[in-house]
Amino acid sequence: MRQAKEHESALKEQMTGYKRMRRTHQKQLLQLEEKMSSDMVDLKAKLDKEYELCIQTNAKELERLLQKRQVETEKKNKQDMMEEKKERKLLTQLHDSDLKSFQSKQRKDYKHFRDQKKRELDGRSRREIEEQLRKHKETLLQQQQQEEFALVQKQKEKLERELRKLKGRLLLDRHAKQQDQIREEIRKRRDAIEMEQYMALRHHDNIRVLEESQLEQIQDLRTQQMEKQFSTELANQEEYNEKSKNEQQKRHASETKQHPKNLRAKEQDIKKQLRDTIKTQEKQYKVLAQQILQTTSRDQQKIMLKRMKDEQRRKIAILAEEYGHRAQEMQHTQSRRLTASQQRECEEKEDKLKKEMDQLNAYQARTRQQLQTQHSRERADLQERIDIRRKKLEERIDQDTKQLQQMKETTIHDFLSKQKHELVRFDEETLSQGIRNLSIEEIHNQSYGNTTRPQSMVIVPNSPVDGPVVGRTRRSDSSTSAPSFSDI
Repeated sequence: MRQAKEHESALKEQMTGYKRMRRTHQKQLLQLEEKMSSDMVDLKAKLDKEYELCIQTNAKELERLLQKRQVETEKKNKQDMMEEKKERKLLTQLHDSDLKSFQSKQRKDYKHFRDQKKRELDGRSRREIEEQLRKHKETLLQQQQQEEFALVQKQKEKLERELRKLKGRLLLDRHAKQQDQIREEIRKRRDAIEMEQYMALRHHDNIRVLEESQLEQIQDLRTQQMEKQFSTELANQEEYNEKSKNEQQKRHASETKQHPKNLRAKEQDIKKQLRDTIKTQEKQYKVLAQQILQTTSRDQQKIMLKRMKDEQRRKIAILAEEYGHRAQEMQHTQSRRLTASQQRECEEKEDKLKKEMDQLNAYQARTRQQLQTQHSRERADLQERIDIRRKKLEERIDQDTKQLQQMKETTIHDFLSKQKHELVRFDEETLSQGIRNLSIEEIHNQSYGNTTRPQSMVIVPNSPVDGPVVGRTRRSDSSTSAPSFSDI
């Protein structure tokens, strides 16, 4: 009873220890999960802030670029106006100088022709001379006026032609400048998209690394806690086995120590049985002796009593010998039984403890396998979530790239259409002003030559965003040449 109570108390203490260990393990897991959740929230907030800052920075840079373009466009327009005014002033001054020189020459020619006419009319009457000089003057002045008018008309046509040629060059330069601005804008937008895409991929990898690290930490902690619990269970089982064996050994030692006393008690019982049997026989002999005394003659009584006494002693000796054998047999039997019983109990105890240890090992093996299966499933689930997230990110990146490509094609198409319209309108205005043989293509050829065209690479709208645009020089089938650009 005492051993059963001690065993029950030990079991309660072990169960209390197990419960305390489980509570501690659950608390550790909860604390780790809370810490990992906080770390994940902090990381995502940091990455979101970094990504938002990148978007804002790219937007500001693009806004600065557009503002810079506006400033450059206004500055270029002012420069073109100033250059046109300067060219007009320079040509006007040059024409005025040519006209003055022409008029001075006319005056000299008029004086020379007048003096020559006077010499030719020398000897004639004054009236005839004056009449001839008047007619000659009128003819000469009319001729000079015609020549001066022709010169002025020629200068005017030249002025309009040169100014028109200047406007054509300025238009081509403005188109080239616009091309550089468009190319820079598209490149800036492409760089911004690529930077945001690269950052998104890097952030995906950062979150993936943290998720894998956190899963590894939680699984390592679970494994450590499981192994610690298993170690405690094995230690408790081994302690229980050792204690059970020690208790059995003590009990067997006590039984062995108590065995002689038990044997002596049993011997006393056998001796008591022997004495009781002897007393019974003695009573029987006394009764038999009384019968003999009553039924036998006095001469025969002595002989009969002696014979009966001898018989009694013989039987008592036989009984004593028989009970002696019984006592010895009892001693050997009890000793064998004790030894066999203890040996059987030891074997049963050993089998029972081995079975319990095997069951514990089997339970721990199953638990360990279940935990490994759970960890494998968790890793597979995490990898699946990562792959899905990566696929969605790549789809978004592909969509952004397509949108950028579409934006580029639309921008280039609109830009080409606008410039072509401006070039066509320029040629139409040139023809409406009566200026011939001065198309925008002729201005381009006169300014840059037919072969050397530093800004004659045409934007190909269907070119990929992330690769250089393959360009080639081309000429329009019409009188107006297509706008020319560098590679984007």
